[in-house]
Amino acid sequence: AVFFSARTILRNRDWQSGLTLYGHDIRYSENFDLENNYAVELFRNGQADAAEYHFRKSIELNKDFLVAHSNLGALLDKRGDLNGAIAELKFASSNSSMYYPAYENLAGIFSRLRTMGPKQKYEAASFMEDALKKFPDNTKIAFLLAVIYYEENKIDSAKLLLERVLKNDPGNRLAQQFYEGILSGLKLKFVD
Repeated sequence: AVFFSARTILRNRDWQSGLTLYGHDIRYSENFDLENNYAVELFRNGQADAAEYHFRKSIELNKDFLVAHSNLGALLDKRGDLNGAIAELKFASSNSSMYYPAYENLAGIFSRLRTMGPKQKYEAASFMEDALKKFPDNTKIAFLLAVIYYEENKIDSAKLLLERVLKNDPGNRLAQQFYEGILSGLKLKFVD
């Protein structure tokens, strides 16, 4: 019992934060999940270079670990590496029909790219329509698709999606404002 008490006291020192816990454990174990968790904590603490290294290490240890691909994609997006971000997020979303953050992050990128031309807008809408079949209650993807529908002058489709968003997330002020603007006949411009 004394051994376990001493071990617990020592382990509590490691558990000051996720960063210290994973930083301690990663020195003693090579594990894809641990690498990913440590990278998340590094990223949250503004250490993007170190986070990228550990996301890539996680993927190296398990190339099919979709969470690490999605997280790396989000990091690359924040850095402005859209090609790298899209590649990672496409890998994560195409290999899983259940990991919604990859779909949300990719929908966000496609939403920003929609202003580049009709091909990008079509790709964005197609991706989001497919994503909503898998995640029908996802308010982020539904809202972004509603914006595209509005821009394509598919006002009724945009309103239906916004109604779905507001049903699932009644406190969504941006969706509420957009919906009220459509009902009022205002010319709206969405900038993300």
